[in-house]
Amino acid sequence: MLYAVGWAYSSTRRYRANSSFTSTISVPERVTDQFPPTFVTAGNTDPLLPQSPALVATLIAKGVDVNTLFHDKDHLPALGHEYQLDLDLATGGRRSTG
Repeated sequence: MLYAVGWAYSSTRRYRANSSFTSTISVPERVTDQFPPTFVTAGNTDPLLPQSPALVATLIAKGVDVNTLFHDKDHLPALGHEYQLDLDLATGGRRSTG
């Protein structure tokens, strides 16, 4: 998945060799105290889940208002990337209150 996304955003299959591109895509490295209030969520089987706590920690350290919604690792049904867009799920479209 990440290969396809990198290719799509960089317009080249060899995006990893382009350090000027790859140096611009790390969100935590771009966070400042001017970052807008942010909502972070990831499904329990989302391949991007491992990156989410680090992003949240960086946002909090910069004083950014952050709301999160994470599910237990054994949540059923398993929730993948963009699970919140699946309105057939009870978790679809749900908003964080935290």
